[in-house]
Formats: sequence, C-alpha cells, structure tokens
Amino acid sequence: MKSKKIKKIDDPMSGGFYSAAEAGRLLEIKNAGKISHWLTEHPKDMAPLVNRQYKVIDGQQTVGFFDLMEIRSINYFRKKGVSLKNLRKVAINLRNELKVDHPFSTNTKLVTDRRDVFIHSAEESGDNILLNLVTKQHTFYEVWEQFLELGITFNMETGLP
Repeated sequence: MKSKKIKKIDDPMSGGFYSAAEAGRLLEIKNAGKISHWLTEHPKDMAPLVNRQYKVIDGQQTVGFFDLMEIRSINYFRKKGVSLKNLRKVAINLRNELKVDHPFSTNTKLVTDRRDVFIHSAEESGDNILLNLVTKQHTFYEVWEQFLELGITFNMETGLP
C-alpha cells in the first residue's frame, strides 16, 4: 500500500484555491455547509475530516485541489451511507497507513459495504485481502465482494478519478 509522495504547496496563490461555496458548485454538493463542517474542528476533540491544504483566508473556508478531491470522496461515501463517525476513523487510519496528509486523494482504491470502508492490503504479495479502515480488521475480498460498492480510484498519473 505505498502511496506516491506529493509535494506540498503552502501558497494558495501558486497552488490554487476555492471557497467552500465554489467547491460545492464544482462537486455538485448543494449544501456548502457540509463542506465547512468537514473542514472544521469540532468539540470533543474531533479533528476535521479533511486536513486542509491552506489556512482560513480572510475568515473564509479555503479549499485546495487535494482538499477538493478529498471532499469529493467523502461526499461519495456519505451518499453510500457511511457515517461521519466511521469516515473520521477511516481518515485517521488511512493517514497512518499511507503516511499522507490527504488519504482520500491518493492513488489508492477504496471500497465500501455502505457502512465501513476497505482498502486492499496485500496487493504486493498477490493476496486478495481487504483491511477494514474502521475496525482495522483484515478480511478476504472474496467473502465481501458481493456486498461492496466499486468505490473511488484516483489515478496520480492522469490526475483523474
């Protein structure tokens, strides 16, 4: 499960940025408040779902390209029925597993059973094993195959999902 290291751009003027409303329009998310919610820290020590690329600019939520791709993936999993609580666990576990800041915008294929999110964990050895990113339990792909949604694959070579 190696992920290609992406050069971090700290300057929004050279990397590009969007407002939460613009991100919502681009991703066809009608409620931009959802995006702001995913970008914001919450009580009870809940970290934001997205580790934002840029800080808030002039009091406005700013969304970089990698944030935009993460929001797209999070929205996909929310539409499939994955809870925010589980997505937060997935984000934390995936960041640790892949050692990246933006785990939902990597060249990793993620699949869901509409409750949990899985990643292929033994591709190097040729085994077809999934890692449940909510429970951190391994399972055989063949057992879950009929229950899984196709998920999202982001291709780093072409830059397309």
